[in-house]
Amino acid sequence: MNTTELGIYFYKVLHKTPEKSGEEYITRNIICSYLKRLPNIEIIFNNTEGIIAKLSKNSTNKFNFGFRVELDAVETADATLHHSCGHDAHMAALLAAITYISKNYKNYSDNLIFIFQSSEEFGNGAKKMVNILQQLNIVITNIFALHNAPEIEPYQIAVKSGPTLSNNVTIHFNVELSSSAHLGTTCNVTHITDIFQKINSFNSNEIRLEISKIVSDGSVSSKPTHIELILSIRSFNYDLKDLINIEKSIIYTIKDCECVKKVSVKYLSKHYQIKNSTILFNRLKQFSNAVFLTAPNSLSSDDFSEYHAISTNQLYYFVGNLYNDNYKHLHTKYYRINFNFFKTAISSIIFLAYNTKAR
Repeated sequence: MNTTELGIYFYKVLHKTPEKSGEEYITRNIICSYLKRLPNIEIIFNNTEGIIAKLSKNSTNKFNFGFRVELDAVETADATLHHSCGHDAHMAALLAAITYISKNYKNYSDNLIFIFQSSEEFGNGAKKMVNILQQLNIVITNIFALHNAPEIEPYQIAVKSGPTLSNNVTIHFNVELSSSAHLGTTCNVTHITDIFQKINSFNSNEIRLEISKIVSDGSVSSKPTHIELILSIRSFNYDLKDLINIEKSIIYTIKDCECVKKVSVKYLSKHYQIKNSTILFNRLKQFSNAVFLTAPNSLSSDDFSEYHAISTNQLYYFVGNLYNDNYKHLHTKYYRINFNFFKTAISSIIFLAYNTKAR
């Protein structure tokens, strides 16, 4: 089968095994079992942080090209796991590209490294993987990551130079509520609504708040004593420390709500804005098998920026994955992969790997 067909095959296999961040055991086993069969590919790390594989003609720890994809799936609102963000497609595209590269080994003059990273959704997986790379004394000159974009056609690539995606703070909130019914302080609908209205008041054109996974101990016959929720605060223009200050303001505001006894928080992830390299941006634009679009300022986030600690240049780009207007909603059951995505994704990786020395 050709590389596109191989990518589709890997996708169908990986799509069946969605796993939580930090618990991608079956996924890692599938990937490692396959990589071990490829010529000229060596797995140099495999653990809960992810997998690192290399194609190298010497024993150096310096690599001219690196590529990162994500291992984890998404836990949706109904508490089920789905590959509804496309990480399975990203892994599949990289596996197909590695297959081609390994079999055409002599055509690649540079040392290449491939990273299958755990916990992109939750848990700051990139930070943990970067720590592993530093322990191994690995340095990467140019590192890339792609994501599918269900809003654009599969033959299109959206990319920009400079700031890309947003700074993001994701926090788990635990709000304890008053429950002394005889004192008349038991929470009611008005009190609960007030909490969410106060949180929503921090939304603006430049700051986006998203609430997910709301949990309460209330029932038909008893009122809640606590509410838990996950809150993401994102901005393209505000830096990370500004978002943390906003989170602190939200805590103070919630504490002032009637019936609130205590507010505690736990940080789930902190993502810095990605700074795309102009050198790598210009290099990708030489890829002739796609139509290029300018990626808009986005309130999405990704932990890929952590790789700046071990790499000189980073580039994050989007490959089109439009299925149709009914199936383009990431992180929902209404999401599908357009198999034409694989042709552009795989060939772009092969192109970048072959042209690792940015000129």
